[in-house]
Amino acid sequence: MPSFNATVAILDSNVYGHYLTVPKLISDKFIDTDRRMVAVLNGTMKIHCALMPKGGGEYMILLHKHIRTRLDIALGDQVIVDLEKDESEYGMELPEELTELWSIDPDAYDVFHTLTKGKQRSLIYQIGQGKRSETRANKAVAIMEYLKTVNGSLDFKQMNQFVKNFNSL
Repeated sequence: MPSFNATVAILDSNVYGHYLTVPKLISDKFIDTDRRMVAVLNGTMKIHCALMPKGGGEYMILLHKHIRTRLDIALGDQVIVDLEKDESEYGMELPEELTELWSIDPDAYDVFHTLTKGKQRSLIYQIGQGKRSETRANKAVAIMEYLKTVNGSLDFKQMNQFVKNFNSL
């Protein structure tokens, strides 16, 4: 597992914010493959991430606010990164509530798997953000019902409205 030190930096971008630069010697080992990784930050926090192109042949790992808050790190701080290839099926941990739903609703499983890997990860992330199991389960049911309604033709804005309406029933 390659290990390196990186400094928290920030991009001048409306899309991306804080990040860690991955040394070229390390990123070169992974860029010809699927760039999904598992990073252990400061030996305490494991995150699923991607090596994102930074430009000029460099790659970065994005650091969302919840990661920086939990690690108590800020712009300019040093972070120790242990990096390995993500061998998980979805590139992130799957919420138990979603796997349970799929076990009783195979149509939801089938329509979910018509989506691209990136859209699958996005939906898994949304479902997994709930703090309580009940919240995650409700979100999973609503999203899977939406996908079945539109036969997998995902429109995030429309889906968010569907979920909002579904949960107010």
